[in-house]
Amino acid sequence: MIWAKVIDHERCIGCHACTTACKSENEVPLGVTRTYVKYVDVGVFPQVRRAFQVTRCNQCDDAPCTAACPTSAMFRRPDGIVVAGERIVSKTVIWTAGVAPSPAGKWLNVDTDRAGRVRVQPDLTVAGHPEIFVVGDTASLDENGKPLPGVAQVALQQGKYAGKLIHKRIVGGAAPKPFKYFDKGTMAVVGKGFAVLQTGKIHLSGFTAWLAWAAVHLQFLATSSLRLTVFLQWIWTYITGQRGSRLIVNHHGSDEETRSAEASLGAAAASK
Repeated sequence: MIWAKVIDHERCIGCHACTTACKSENEVPLGVTRTYVKYVDVGVFPQVRRAFQVTRCNQCDDAPCTAACPTSAMFRRPDGIVVAGERIVSKTVIWTAGVAPSPAGKWLNVDTDRAGRVRVQPDLTVAGHPEIFVVGDTASLDENGKPLPGVAQVALQQGKYAGKLIHKRIVGGAAPKPFKYFDKGTMAVVGKGFAVLQTGKIHLSGFTAWLAWAAVHLQFLATSSLRLTVFLQWIWTYITGQRGSRLIVNHHGSDEETRSAEASLGAAAASK
């Protein structure tokens, strides 16, 4: 039997120790995440609290994530999992979760869709409030009879459009045409050296799609030095199968080093 792992979300502090332990101990391939931490803001501003939600895979008999959790929020049951007070005995547990949208619709007291996203006009403003713009997955805008997906490309294009419209208003220029999303396609990594790609009529999968995903990912990084660093890390991981972890092994330093540093500071202060 594979032991089901259970989360006490009131104890979880969102430290990602489970994620790091999973990737390090199991040598999880590049681009694959089996355990990760989401956060959900609960309440209405300014009375908001942040709740952490760990999504995990239940693939390990001896799971490193449960041992790494510093608050014991993640633990295992030998006899299945308990849901809503009912015990379900199972060899395999599949965990699914969702993320609540921003409560901006409640703050503004405006029309929202059933998911809680703010319904916006074609120029991304709120009905009756032309001074308020809502973009990204906080906004709900239909195009060709369907709502736009909550992906990064939609948010990026909407942000650029809103900025252009604000600039036109400031300088007194003509307003641009209503926002229209340009779908550049979708890519997703499935595992090491394998991805899927869809753009228009082009459908690719496998190593070629993985190379395309890597190229696009690098292109959108902020600086050339960061692109080079990430590229070299990917090459090392792909060839060796090893992943690096950043650890603080001697945060406070030795007593001798501390005394030496204090003495140096004292001497500098005395010289002044």
